[in-house]
Amino acid sequence: MKYFISCNERTGTLYHEFCKGLWDRKSYWQEGSLLIHDDVLHDTGLARIFRNCVPEFDLYAVTEIYPRHWEEICRSAEKQGGEALEAVKEAQPWAEQVFEEYGVFTYIGI
Repeated sequence: MKYFISCNERTGTLYHEFCKGLWDRKSYWQEGSLLIHDDVLHDTGLARIFRNCVPEFDLYAVTEIYPRHWEEICRSAEKQGGEALEAVKEAQPWAEQVFEEYGVFTYIGI
């Protein structure tokens, strides 16, 4: 993957975590989570897209992302194009599987 990594690939702590389902408020770097480096989140424009599409989104906190949010994020990335769209497409299979199984994923900021 170009934009996201697994927890096993993580070097350092400057990663935002997308964990499956609702976060238990204590476990970080969970198996099955997707991680995106802070620089990548900003450089691709995804940070801005998330802020614009999810009213309660906070880069430095915990935000639950539901399918309606993800759909809006995908539409916004499609309009922007470039690396934002590429990154969303990369995460799409993971997001679809998580929504099917859990109905939500949780963004954990740094």
